[in-house]
Amino acid sequence: MKKTNKTSLYQEYDISGMVCASCALTIEKTVSRLPGMTQATVNLATEKMSVTYDPTQVTQTDIETTVHNTGYGAHLIQDSRKQATEKEERQQNELHTLYRRFIISLILTVPLIYIGFFGIQGAPLPPVFQPKSSPFSFAIAQIILCLPVLCINWSYFTTGFTALLKGHPNMDSLVALGAGIACLTSLGETCCLLYMPSLVTHLCYESAATIVTLITLGKYWELRAKGQASHAISHLMTLAPDTACVLRNDHEEQIPTQDIRCGDQILIRPGDRIPVDGIVSDGISTVDESLLTGESLPVSKKRGETVIGGSLNLSGSFQMTATRLGDDTALSHMIHLVEEAQASKAPVSRLADKIAGIFVPTIISIAFVTSLLWIIVGHAPWTTGLMIGISILVAACPCALGLATPTAIMVGTGRGAEQGILVRSGEALENASRVTTIAFDKTGTLTTGHIKVTHVYPENSQRSDLLSLAAILEHDSHHPLATAFQESYPNDFSTSTPVTHFQSITGKGISAVYKNHTYFLGNQTLLTEQNILISDTLLDTCYQEQQKGEICIFLAEDNHCLGAFTLADPLKDDSQSTLLYLQEHGYKTVMLTGDNEITAQALAHNLGTITVYSNVLPDEKKQIIDDLQNHGEVVAMVGDGINDAPALATSTVGIAIGTGSDVALDSADIVLKRSVMTDLLTALSLSKKTMTNIHENLGWALIYNIIMVPFAAGLPLLWNGPLLHPSISAACMACSSVIVVLNALRLRHCHLTFPINQIGL
Repeated sequence: MKKTNKTSLYQEYDISGMVCASCALTIEKTVSRLPGMTQATVNLATEKMSVTYDPTQVTQTDIETTVHNTGYGAHLIQDSRKQATEKEERQQNELHTLYRRFIISLILTVPLIYIGFFGIQGAPLPPVFQPKSSPFSFAIAQIILCLPVLCINWSYFTTGFTALLKGHPNMDSLVALGAGIACLTSLGETCCLLYMPSLVTHLCYESAATIVTLITLGKYWELRAKGQASHAISHLMTLAPDTACVLRNDHEEQIPTQDIRCGDQILIRPGDRIPVDGIVSDGISTVDESLLTGESLPVSKKRGETVIGGSLNLSGSFQMTATRLGDDTALSHMIHLVEEAQASKAPVSRLADKIAGIFVPTIISIAFVTSLLWIIVGHAPWTTGLMIGISILVAACPCALGLATPTAIMVGTGRGAEQGILVRSGEALENASRVTTIAFDKTGTLTTGHIKVTHVYPENSQRSDLLSLAAILEHDSHHPLATAFQESYPNDFSTSTPVTHFQSITGKGISAVYKNHTYFLGNQTLLTEQNILISDTLLDTCYQEQQKGEICIFLAEDNHCLGAFTLADPLKDDSQSTLLYLQEHGYKTVMLTGDNEITAQALAHNLGTITVYSNVLPDEKKQIIDDLQNHGEVVAMVGDGINDAPALATSTVGIAIGTGSDVALDSADIVLKRSVMTDLLTALSLSKKTMTNIHENLGWALIYNIIMVPFAAGLPLLWNGPLLHPSISAACMACSSVIVVLNALRLRHCHLTFPINQIGL
């Protein structure tokens, strides 16, 4: 995927060959040093790199070559869906390879452990393999079992020592050093057995084989768990069908989805997935859009309505006109947003990055120094010092640190997408968990954004006559108030007497001539300027309605008032309950609106303890957000319109309602695909649970290494405790990474939904 602006180019690359956080950090630092490189971020969990750079100073080839010279592979992502499929196939092949390696290694390692570990303790063995009577045969049997295990897992040695020689050792370097030292030392001792048979008790072939066997098992479970973590994005990519039934020249043709052209007529039958975005041109049906919007109920579709590619047609057949294809579809846009979020880093990961940068070299140094201290200062046998050094190397786990943040973000953003909540970045997810104040736009956010006529107050006329007249006068207008009158009296006026001399009077209303009478439809100011009297009774009635937050519109014929209408933009069904829930849980709430003070306060009366800013322009909304943040508040702005874009962009977290304008959606950090206020609660809950999960992962990774490294360094020996065997160290190292990924996977099943009947009312 590529994005361009005037000066920079954004690209994403698949990265291969990474084994731990040290690898990701090495690539990130190396690529960041290229000239013209603005930003480079490598994500260990998704195995992707995102870069922003000046194409006049550096090229794609330069980037790929730099990564290759570092010891890894980089391939530009051009077709997300195709490359995701290829990556999934590679992962499946790698899983099968790891599984075969583990099974073969296990078959050889089990008898090796019996011979090398239990045999030396006196377990029954054939006379030819007895360590005391036939030490050389005893060693040869272990070599025959050990060397094939090391050869099968030779990639640890090639990758580990290559990284070590390049000056940026990784987890494989620790494994290679630990297993390699154990094996080479044992080979040297085997050569001396003919002269020093007592060395038979120092052989540790079983340690070398067990280390790589258990690490292979850990990598298998880690890769399998990471595959489950990317389940959401993989599932999204499979929603669009591979083929579609297109009507061309009055014939049905089954063609690949990528060959569909704008304007094509596509036939959708019951049970079909809609291939691209479009508009229903003929027919009626119900469509399941839950996987894209989180809306659980089927949505009815009729002629002229929009359908989304990837949604499932349920009941009827219909024809649709293709309007958006390829990367322009809502599904592709959603996939890109989720991919970007999963590839991003949360600020909380900075600590892990700093530790990862020095982790492996530090562990190697600790292992070397500790071994020497035990031998020289502690007067321990050199074999004990060697075993302690190996244990330290294989017990330390940089992988757990590297996976702590990205796996949680991957699962969290994927879970959000399944709920119709799109999070643009890990930073947005972290910021949302710290929000203290939530500012709401009114129209279209707290309210339906759909003005309705609520009451008609006629003076010496019939109610239906007033509505009919208002609808006729507003027939050709597209103002929201005009739409309200048209919907309240939806008769066909195309054959009636035409309206002439139509004039829109800004901020006041309209005037027009109909059947030789001049009509005025507007506010009190309009009628006052025309010297038209309004009865005190009607004014009192309208004043009372205005106190409730409703708009009052008067209708006059020539020089006398015919009556009045009240109109309102009602609150969404869940706005009141959502705001009360937020207030009960410690959030400060603010409403920003361009409406007058009376209307704003009347609406706020039903919304609990909410601070109201009325008569505000778009720039003033932005200034209010800035002022709140300057006073120490972490502000989330929730809006849907073009006028909300500045406030969304300046807030700590901009949250856009998915039915809003494209400008608002582009300015937001989090997008709620449904126009449902309870989804805001879901988004906030998701952010808190994800950050809690990240802190749990980081805490586990740090505590594991803080405890295991001293334990492996022989600390228990100071109190006559046991020496940690390298095999146990390897098992602990393998389990550490798996535990982090499994903990992140818990987010897939955490409770996030908030039914209206459970919210503080």
